[in-house]
Amino acid sequence: MTFLHIILLTREFPPQVVGGLSHEMEKLAVELAKLGCNLDVVTYHDSSAVTETRSEGFQVHRVTNAVQTHLNIVTWALALNTEFQRVAADIAVRSADDEKLVHASEWLCVPAAIQLKKTIGIPFVLSLHSIESERSGGSVGPLTGAINYLEKEGCLESSKILLTRKSTAETLQKLYAIPNDKVTIIDLNKEHDILNQYKSVLQARVTRTELTSE
Repeated sequence: MTFLHIILLTREFPPQVVGGLSHEMEKLAVELAKLGCNLDVVTYHDSSAVTETRSEGFQVHRVTNAVQTHLNIVTWALALNTEFQRVAADIAVRSADDEKLVHASEWLCVPAAIQLKKTIGIPFVLSLHSIESERSGGSVGPLTGAINYLEKEGCLESSKILLTRKSTAETLQKLYAIPNDKVTIIDLNKEHDILNQYKSVLQARVTRTELTSE
């Protein structure tokens, strides 16, 4: 039995490529599988829902957005997350592994990660390449405000926040009052380091449970 089961939620995964995130998530998945994790990737497909088994030893579950017409990226993401949550919950319930953890990539996957935590008790880590205040240049509007809200909720509800730049961490902590020990600056190409972060989250959870039961 594999000890650790990771469910990776990401909007982008090859062949869906919007930017560099897609290939980074693919590399992470391949390396985590090599390190012995039981891994499932849940991602978006623009036309059909399919599950494929990769030769590297993990499965990719592609879901479509049930609602085809949207006002903006936020309503699109919220609708998509209902499918992310449904598929990920089914994976988690069927899994016989000892420990399970969700890795949510970017704010677009936050709603599903929070619901998985609240409904079936799976902790999650959140990785952010950038945050909305950086992308928007500090401008304020309804769309930016909605994304800021989802980012903040993800940061507050996650067990660990993985960031790639110190400047992003400083901005994030200033905006959302995130504790220093919750934020880790990490190179997403160093999969051993990410795996260690996963394990630290699960170990801290076990420790809290033991202290509560005493």
